[in-house]
Amino acid sequence: MQSASTQPNAQQSTAQTQSTIRPTTLLLISAIMAAMFYVAFTRPYSLAQHGEEAGQTFSGLSNLSSQSALLYVGGFAVVFGLYLLAAQRLSGRLTRAHWAALIGGALLINAVLLPLYPLDADDVYDNIIRGRMTSVYGLNPLRAVPNDIANDPFYRFTGWRDIPSAYGPGWELLSGLTSKLAGDDNTANVIAYKLLSLIGYAAAALLIGLTLRIIAPERAALGVYLFAWNPLIAFTTSGTAHNDVVMAAFIAGSVYCLMRRWYVGATLAALVGTLVKFIPILLIPFIVIVALRELSMRGRLRYVLGSALLGG
Repeated sequence: MQSASTQPNAQQSTAQTQSTIRPTTLLLISAIMAAMFYVAFTRPYSLAQHGEEAGQTFSGLSNLSSQSALLYVGGFAVVFGLYLLAAQRLSGRLTRAHWAALIGGALLINAVLLPLYPLDADDVYDNIIRGRMTSVYGLNPLRAVPNDIANDPFYRFTGWRDIPSAYGPGWELLSGLTSKLAGDDNTANVIAYKLLSLIGYAAAALLIGLTLRIIAPERAALGVYLFAWNPLIAFTTSGTAHNDVVMAAFIAGSVYCLMRRWYVGATLAALVGTLVKFIPILLIPFIVIVALRELSMRGRLRYVLGSALLGG
């Protein structure tokens, strides 16, 4: 009876291991996705060609041609189709070669999108000029507005000229440092902000994997893949340099600390994330509830005091 019951389990385990996609296939899929991004987006809308043009959109640069519309829709259809295809086959135990292909593929996809002009997204230029308000002019972007520095060379790229920053002081400090390092060159600033977004992207992917290794080890690789290879995340990170992924890194860090029962760390990560964008503050009540439920009376006191002092 014991032998008969264990045999199906062994066969199931073997089948699960065999269903894992090959590392070479994974790399091939990433190469096709990268090539599609290049053909449909980076080549026709490159930063090198259009970087000095302000406020450009897909429709403006493409002149609403049918060919560009086909590339736009078809490009996203192909990359999302390949993304879902690989997700369905990414199962079983992964080797180091699989992990190398997973990480290498993500790097390849993002590298192709780095030279893309940030189409339909003035956000990066708004971030640049507010970073310059901090680093060059010594202004507070939470109070001052771009109209106060209308002579700045980046002013013409700015979308929101008469309102202060909608982000938190944590982001504005990062933004000021990035603008200071990038200097006055347009392309250098756009690439610098894309790289800042990529740092958040890499941190979020790592923390997702570490969290899943705690709560669902068999899904760690799939979880990292679903985030890191998501075409929309890659496009808005390396393509258009949105800062949401920086905030997402702090959310992922907060969840990781919560799974490790580092309640003070979870609270602080959510708090720092709130200083980038306000959304992570929504996590704090849940963290407090879990901490107070799980800890002893002494532990609760230590958690409350530690979070209050370090948070302050």
